[in-house]
Amino acid sequence: MNDAYTDPVAKLLTYGEVGTFASAEPWSDYGELGFTEEHIAELIRMATDLDLHNSGSESAEIWAPLHAWRALAHLRAVEAARPLVLLFERLPHDDWVFEELPTVFAMIGPATIPTLEAFVGDDGVEEYCRITVPRCLEYIARDHPGERDTCVGVLVRQLEKFETNGDTLNAFLISGLIDLDATEAINLIRRAFSRDRVDLSVAGDIEEVEIEMGLRTHRSTPRPRFNLFDHYIESPGLADHDIDDPPFGYPPPRRVAKVGRNDPCPCGSGKKYKKCCLD
Repeated sequence: MNDAYTDPVAKLLTYGEVGTFASAEPWSDYGELGFTEEHIAELIRMATDLDLHNSGSESAEIWAPLHAWRALAHLRAVEAARPLVLLFERLPHDDWVFEELPTVFAMIGPATIPTLEAFVGDDGVEEYCRITVPRCLEYIARDHPGERDTCVGVLVRQLEKFETNGDTLNAFLISGLIDLDATEAINLIRRAFSRDRVDLSVAGDIEEVEIEMGLRTHRSTPRPRFNLFDHYIESPGLADHDIDDPPFGYPPPRRVAKVGRNDPCPCGSGKKYKKCCLD
């Protein structure tokens, strides 16, 4: 496998484990390895190399794709956008893909927005594989404030298809609009809720959304139980080992699909999930 890559890209095969996700610690200075535009194609190949992704869990090589996409982010490699976004579909249960690629897309920059819009709008891709695109757009808008309206526009155009979107995708689109403070989309959001096309386990009900957006100060109705943990609470026959298995026939969800934005973070910090491990 080592013979498939040349220096300096091959050096990433030996970098080894990264301890925490992108948001938790600074990245290494991959520029020190001397990467230039001529290495982009080989870095893309490494970042999407399924043999490397499926290497032994104790090997250094299993971490090479992660180092490669970080290097591509430092190079602002726009041509990597399409190969990288396809990892959401090719590696749907890899937490590192879902946690790190939003940062990668934000670092590459606004030129990735059309690729992200095309992917989130592709009904041929399973819903679960598309739910991280709103977060990618949030990060782009955060790091490139002038692109905020463009990112909101992508989320709104996709949410306008709420009748044919999956309920969970609609919920993540709404979550993105909340985080972008897109109050201009509230009527569309209300319509999606009124048609019962939103998964309440992600962002809560419409009253929660309106509170988050500063459009109301308190609830008018009792707060429903939103998150999927309720399923387990109400199903005492489930064994402890079933807690990580999704109900209702879903593929294994990311943590964000199990805990509502306003619920206490399961890490025990005492903060709301949206202000802790969801960030």
